[in-house]
Amino acid sequence: MANRETLPTSDDLESNIRGLTDMFKSPGDIYSREFRLQEMKGCILYHIAYTDRERLQNSVLKPLQRATENRLEDVLPILDLKRVHDFHSAAEGDETG
Repeated sequence: MANRETLPTSDDLESNIRGLTDMFKSPGDIYSREFRLQEMKGCILYHIAYTDRERLQNSVLKPLQRATENRLEDVLPILDLKRVHDFHSAAEGDETG
């Protein structure tokens, strides 16, 4: 049986949030902010000790709230936006920024 890290992500947002927070040693340090982009639900997970919350709010969450486009690539000022399909890849992204 595959371990949790190699399991694919789900279509269920809550399952994905639980899967990712379970992977960290101190899940209490991982915060989540859910958002909607048109009809699509999403969530941003971040580590409280390594995140500038004001910058996250101004550079990511506010643009998402004002978005009229339905594609993340058209809304966020991110140079290296990458979609992942398993928990291991998602956790690696969290560790590298």
